Amino acid sequence: MIQIDSSGHATEGSPDYEQELLKSSGSRVIEDALTELRYYPSVTIGKEDVALIELHIHHDPEHQPAAIAFITLGAFYETYAIQTRHAALLFLKEFSPTIQAIIDLTPDEDENQG
Repeated sequence: MIQIDSSGHATEGSPDYEQELLKSSGSRVIEDALTELRYYPSVTIGKEDVALIELHIHHDPEHQPAAIAFITLGAFYETYAIQTRHAALLFLKEFSPTIQAIIDLTPDEDENQG
């Protein structure tokens, strides 16, 4: 997990962050844990099997972290704990073009078969 502070600076966080979320919510699935902890899906950009950003924002704007994001590249993903909603916007501004470029450069399944 990577922590993003209010200025958008990234630092390495707890590698067991997702397990901590699951444990604190009593859930077995991360999406259920986020909902139980009052994080709600807010933005999804990309294609699940290629490259994807999922941003979940906490109901309370003063809560820390204010947002949790996942970036998926193929079968691999990274979790980000973002301290403020403003930092979440900066995060999207930084990573959205990269996700879009990956999708644009990835051939469609139909093109691979034909």
